[in-house]
Amino acid sequence: MYKSGLVELEAVVAIARRGSFRAAALDLDVSPTAIGNAVASLENRLGVRLFNRTTRNVALTSAGREYVEAIAPALSDIRNATQASQILLRIYHGGPARDHRLSSI
Repeated sequence: MYKSGLVELEAVVAIARRGSFRAAALDLDVSPTAIGNAVASLENRLGVRLFNRTTRNVALTSAGREYVEAIAPALSDIRNATQASQILLRIYHGGPARDHRLSSI
């Protein structure tokens, strides 16, 4: 997962997609506790519950469903732009993108 400040949003979308905090944590290569903390922090900031949770089930609330529908396309665009810029940096600089910065941004 990107360490770009989008962790909470990525967590919400992954949980919605996978239907589980544990599965989302595996997808994002973080601990279930980190996923839970990210969601709790976001819900606290938004002032709305995004998921109904029980020990055996996780389901989006209606507010959560609307939120995921709103943010998922933007996250996809960000992922695509990040991948494209990494590819361009490798092409133009012949090495890993992590050592280079985009000067036009």
